[in-house]
Amino acid sequence: AEDVCQTEYEAHLPSVSTAKINEALVAVRDNYIDSAFHIWIGLNCSAEGEWYWLDGTPYDESQSNQVPGQGIVLDKTYCNSAGNIAFVLDKDGYWQAINDWEEYPSAICTIRYGVSLRFSWTSKLLCPAGYVRFDDDGETWCFVWNVPLLPANSVGFEDALSACEHRQGETLPIPQSAELSDVLQELRLSPAGDSIWLGIVCNMGTLQLEWEDGTPVSFNKFEEEPPENCTDVSHYAQTRFETWQLQDSDKELSTYVCVRRASTTLPPLPTLQPSLNCNYDMHFMNGWCYAFAKAPAGSNFQVIT
Repeated sequence: AEDVCQTEYEAHLPSVSTAKINEALVAVRDNYIDSAFHIWIGLNCSAEGEWYWLDGTPYDESQSNQVPGQGIVLDKTYCNSAGNIAFVLDKDGYWQAINDWEEYPSAICTIRYGVSLRFSWTSKLLCPAGYVRFDDDGETWCFVWNVPLLPANSVGFEDALSACEHRQGETLPIPQSAELSDVLQELRLSPAGDSIWLGIVCNMGTLQLEWEDGTPVSFNKFEEEPPENCTDVSHYAQTRFETWQLQDSDKELSTYVCVRRASTTLPPLPTLQPSLNCNYDMHFMNGWCYAFAKAPAGSNFQVIT
């Protein structure tokens, strides 16, 4: 679970250092996951025999909120980095000591509001957390799934195009090769999922189709040969059969994908609900940003310290 938090969100399992954070964590778990679920917390034991929070926050004995009568004193006697002791927040909001090989279907990741863990390297191309990276013919692309904001449950071409452009100039997918088209199919939420909007637009000067970034549509998988002259409602989507199909002007799809080229720095992405002041796909509560991860089908999360 900690590994997922770090790799997907550059975050950590929760540091429950105050009663308010404990209450907030219970509220997040109850409202967004399930009140009956146990949730890993980030209390860990160092090699020196000291308790600490995984984000580096020092541990104080006064913070303890253990299950009444459990009888574990959080001192060096029980702090053994090889002792396989980990803690979860139980259904009543108490900390329960368990074996760290136990597994649970969901996890909550947190990062302090205002603390950015996005670094830059001069020699490494990066994708933001939560994006899928793909290298194609010397270029590195970053793909991210999006769903319409509630109460909407579908999105038209223009709205999807605008939403991507709002995220620091991202575009709808520009599959200029068979490999990129294949990647787009792999990103599908399910084999029978909806079609995916493509970043094909009409150049109203030449009346020819082109990609959003102005490059010509040289590689294509058009289901039918496009008309000789395009119009401002010539919008295409990649179907589950990996063909590019002309859509009706009022067509709406259940999800959309945004794409950006990887770069050596990661600009902060604009805020979109329900993220508020947090990284994309994280929720803000009591000064912390929370993300909700679900284990792949048929498996559970195990704590990794």
